[in-house]
Amino acid sequence: MVSWWCASSASDRITRVARSPANVLSYDQAPPLHLPLRFFLTAPLFGMLAGVLMLVRGGGVLASRWTGEALAVTHCLTAGFMLQVMLGALVQFLPVGAGVALPGQRRLVPLVHGIITLGALSLVAAFLNAGTWAFLVAGICLALGVGAFAVAGLIALRQRLALVGTVGALHLTLPALVVTLVLGVWLVSGLAGLASPPVILVTTLHAGWGLFGWAGGLLVGVSLVVVPMFQLTPSYPSWIVRGLAPLLTVLLLAWTGRVVWGDAEAGQGAGAIFALLLGAAALGFCLATLGLQRRSRRPWGDPTQRFWRLGLLGLALAAALWGVGEATGLGRERLPLWVGILALAGGFVPVICGMLYKIVPFLIWLDLQNRGRGRVIPPNMKRLLPESGMLRHLNVHLVALALLLMAPLQPQWLALPAGALLLAAFAVLALNLLGALRLYRSERRRMDETLAAT
Repeated sequence: MVSWWCASSASDRITRVARSPANVLSYDQAPPLHLPLRFFLTAPLFGMLAGVLMLVRGGGVLASRWTGEALAVTHCLTAGFMLQVMLGALVQFLPVGAGVALPGQRRLVPLVHGIITLGALSLVAAFLNAGTWAFLVAGICLALGVGAFAVAGLIALRQRLALVGTVGALHLTLPALVVTLVLGVWLVSGLAGLASPPVILVTTLHAGWGLFGWAGGLLVGVSLVVVPMFQLTPSYPSWIVRGLAPLLTVLLLAWTGRVVWGDAEAGQGAGAIFALLLGAAALGFCLATLGLQRRSRRPWGDPTQRFWRLGLLGLALAAALWGVGEATGLGRERLPLWVGILALAGGFVPVICGMLYKIVPFLIWLDLQNRGRGRVIPPNMKRLLPESGMLRHLNVHLVALALLLMAPLQPQWLALPAGALLLAAFAVLALNLLGALRLYRSERRRMDETLAAT
């Protein structure tokens, strides 16, 4: 009876969200479960690798943002963990949220997954002095994998030219991914000795387009559906649904123009203004989402909402610090480290974990429901991924984040315990997701046997 009630309430909630004018969901177009799941299960391994590198390389990781160790750990989280989850989310979200499917997805998606995994590992190895060959392999693999995915996504989105809501955010996300990729490949070409990019300028643009355009744009697009649907909140206000994606696009283009073509003095002042506006837009989205969560019908202690609240607060602080730093020029040594820690370990990583803990059990539940054909009821989502494991992960991550934020002050002492706890946090995430996968396989066998016997 309880399983039936949970399944029914989930179905009713899906229907309500699907009928929302901001979010037209097409569950009949959902891809096979194994396509997005391969990305979600690979992602925690890169987070664990980041923890291992902190254990092995120690204080070098947090001594400066320009050390090879720091760049390796950063790209474990960005080109590894975040890219895996975000591409996996798009595999699911393009057909369901935007009503368009990647062309040839059954062949394209496994190929992209393998290529970007090799590319990210090669990039991390290259930053750890593996040699020029590693930069070449990383550049080629990431250019091919991410480029193929972005082109396929843009081809699919030609059918939906809306500039607002989820589809509008996706129209920002994929071009921003291409810009981030091009800038990154340019930097890698320089490190491989094939080009001579202006490193500071290109790195600034690479980070800005990656975090605000690619990661931020996708976060906005997915949140418009995920937050009301899974967290039982009201819909986002119209200024976010209709205006945030175009605003981010305009601000990113204006900021890029001033950084690249502005004269030194005027460009710095105008660039600072656009940086503050970008930070304010990100801050506004974070505060609006936190406001919606306060009106949620879910219990305040729900672990996925706790992950979201932690991540949104981290992103808000990172956006505020980044804007202030760009405007004033203060804290050039340590401030970028704290902004990076807040944006990644304190911001995007917790939000992504909160998403994974809702999306993965939901996709498994949806697959089992379709497999049961209405004759065999699947287990509810709380059984697929229990809250106790999520809370364990959250507690470990909180301690790891606290140590990471203190580590720039005493990197030689705090990098090792911070790395150990970061490794433990991602290991708990991996075990939680694998537990859900094991239960899925068990339930699938049970369903097949039951259906065969009736």
